[in-house]
Formats: sequence, structure tokens, C-alpha cells
Amino acid sequence: MPIPNFNTLLDFPGWQATTAQDLLSTWAAPQSDPAAACNAIVPDTPDYWLDIDNTALTLNAVGQATFNLTSTPLNFSGTLSLLLDGLQGITGMSSAFSPTTISLAGGIAATSALTITGSTKAPAGTYPITIVANNGNLTHMVTAQVTVPAPGFRLSTMLLAFGNQQTNTSASQTVSLTNNAKTSTSITSIVSNLSMFTQTNTCGTKLAAGKSCTVTVTFTPSFAGTFTGTLTFTDADVTSPQVVTLTGTGTAAPTATLLPASMRFGSVTVGTTSAASTSTLTNTSLTAALNITSTTLTGANPGDFKITSASTCPGSGTVNPLAICLITVTFTPAASGARSATLTINDNTKSGTQTISLSGTGTAAVPTATLLPSSLSFGSITVGKTSSSKSSTLTDTNSSAALNITGMTLTGANPANFKITSASTCPSSGTINPLKTCLIKVTFTPSKTGSRSATLTVNDNTSGGKQTISLTGTGK
Repeated sequence: MPIPNFNTLLDFPGWQATTAQDLLSTWAAPQSDPAAACNAIVPDTPDYWLDIDNTALTLNAVGQATFNLTSTPLNFSGTLSLLLDGLQGITGMSSAFSPTTISLAGGIAATSALTITGSTKAPAGTYPITIVANNGNLTHMVTAQVTVPAPGFRLSTMLLAFGNQQTNTSASQTVSLTNNAKTSTSITSIVSNLSMFTQTNTCGTKLAAGKSCTVTVTFTPSFAGTFTGTLTFTDADVTSPQVVTLTGTGTAAPTATLLPASMRFGSVTVGTTSAASTSTLTNTSLTAALNITSTTLTGANPGDFKITSASTCPGSGTVNPLAICLITVTFTPAASGARSATLTINDNTKSGTQTISLSGTGTAAVPTATLLPSSLSFGSITVGKTSSSKSSTLTDTNSSAALNITGMTLTGANPANFKITSASTCPSSGTINPLKTCLIKVTFTPSKTGSRSATLTVNDNTSGGKQTISLTGTGK
């Protein structure tokens, strides 16, 4: 009898033409789905099915095998307790259900995963196991077998999950390979299948008995996206190839602005601090955090500028998406003239930095001074006789600027009748330090009878350029 070729698809007329069979028969589609009859099963009493996805597994490269259980209720609601039988007496073998029970309700199937773990002490062999599900008087069982291969290569993990990683940056993780065999085992290759995942290793071409080696995997996404790859060990072990799954997600770099990008402090007296200026740092990304690694001041005069405690940007930390922070700076010139620096924020944007240009001009401090009393009156003195001295106190009233005296002069109607004595402590040319004082002592020797007068002038570097004392007396 002719039959259709295997794996060919024929409709009923095609069947008739190809086989010359059923030539007098006709065909019509069923009035309902035949599968519906299977779904309409109603048990005599509430019950459930218990199924397993595999009936035979071998421990993988990390020494584990996982059986997935599915229980389907048949007009049944309740909780199934789970039990494994068959491994109790085997050294180095353990097991765990996740979840530990199966709850059934509403006609919906539920699952549990049985993971069997064999340590390096587990003897090689194939072991039958029985999985028992029980609820009251209802008990169902499925059987399977798990194979423990001869001692050989064992991986520390079968998954390296890198999570989120910014594009064009790198993160590394390691996996170790241990040879539990009694002899050395050759290694042909260790290969990653994606360029985003690169590897270096200490394994060489042969791993000695009882020894371990380390493979370092580096994830460097070149563009945004989710990546899944494999790290494959090809070797002479019976479990070869051993495969480690590699996962990671490349995320776009954040974007940011720092405005204004310059701060100009104008003219500030040397040694005094300006009012603060502020720039705003904005993370303009919708999803990516801006990570600040450091904030530095560099350039010609970085010591003249200071990031104040009023700043809300962290010196090292995170600015959330679409969030802002403030950078507040003051200027304290250490010397006169143009002063400048650059404030740099190092971050994880594509450029890696945000900068502010800082500038200001230091101006020399101008001292202030008093000379008191500002007049000295000597009264009546006999012509040719010298009076006792009188004093005025010169004070530099500025807390930071020195008072520089460039000269002292006597001028006016009768300057020769008055004399600055050697008992004076003010220099005729020299410096008075901030907030310090000195004395100017003067005597009167009239050369004629009648009113005599003069002006004593101290020339200095105050804004007025001088301090004066009015001197008067009468000759008799």
C-alpha cells in the first residue's frame, strides 16, 4: 500500500491522489473542537495531577540539577506537601523545594522547583528518586533519576549578572574553575560569545588535580541595551562544555549643565572676602543619575577661591535625574592684580567634567588713620624759651592694611618756632602696622612776641594722603 512521504503535509484530496486509497470517501470538518472532550474530564472525587519536566538529569557544572514540578487540580483545592525520597543515604547530596509546598485553588495549576545539589564528596553514579505530593488521603508520586558525574571540573557559578552599567564604562566579576579529578585535565578554550563581555584567566591549557583557576569577565557596553551572552569552557572533562550565562544592561550616560559657566567677582581688596556667587548644576537626564566623583579648584590662583558650605552639590555623590544643586563660591585675593582659577566637577557624563571659570581682581588695601588730638596749643612762652612737649597719637585704624608714612613736614606762618622731638615714636618715614599706634611729640620756641602758628603734616598712604596737626602758641 503506498503511503505519503514522511513529514509531508497532504489534505484529504491529496491523500487520495497520492495513495489511491479512500477514493469513495468524503471528509468534513468536525462541528466542535475535539480537544474540548479532554478538557471536560470530571473526576469521581476531587483529585490532582502531578507532572515533572524531566525524568533524568545530570548535575551541571556547579553541581546542581533542577526538576520542575507542575500540579493540575481536578475539582480540587488545597495545599500539597512535598517530599523527596532516594538521596538520604548518599554522601554529599542535598535537596530543596521552592516553594516548599504547592497550593491549588480555582482550577489553576501551580509549580515548585526541586533543586538537587551534589558536593565534590558525592560519589559518582545514577540515583533513582521519588517525589511525593500529599494532601490528606490523596498522594501522588513521580519518579526520576539524577546522575552524579565522576569528579572533575566544577564552576563556582553558572551566572554572572552585571546589572546596569553606563555605556563605555566597565565592571568586572569572576568565576572560578576547580579540578576535582585525581589527574590534570586539559583546557582547549575559554570563550565569550559577545564583544561586550571580555575575559582574562589564569587557567592556561591544563589544570592540575585539586587546583583552581580564575576567569575575570569584564562588561563594557558600547551602546545602551540589554545583553545576554555566554562564557564557554571547552576542555577534556566529561561535563564539557561548561557554560556560564552572562547578563548586563548598558545604560546611557547622563547629561548635565552648569550655569552660569563663569563667575566674575570684580575688584576686591586684598585679604577681604567677596560676596558669594552661585552656579546651578542640573542633571538634565530623565532616567540616569549624575554621579559626582570629585570637585576641584585648579589654575593660576586656586587658593583665592573657596567653595562655601552653602553649596548644596556634594563634593562626591549623586544628583538624581532632573534634579539640581547649587555651587557657591567666594573670592579672597591674596595679592593685587588679576586672579583666576577653574572649578571642575568630575562626573559620569560623556565628557566627564563640568567647569566654571573664576576671575577677580585684587586691589591693594587702603589703610585708615587718626591723629589725635588734631591741634596742640602751647599757650604763652617767653621769646627764646622752649616749652614742654605736647603729644598727638597716630593710629592705624585698619585691621589689615599697614599705614606707610612717607614724610613729616612743618609748614605755615611760623614752622621754625615748632619742633618734632626725638622722643616721638612715629617714624618720619616708615610703617605703622594695622591697629597699632605711635606718638608725635612737639615743642614750641617762639622767636618773637605775639601769636605764632604752624601745621604739622604726616604724609601717608591713606585715601586722603595725609594727617595734620594745627600748632599754635604766643611769644611774650
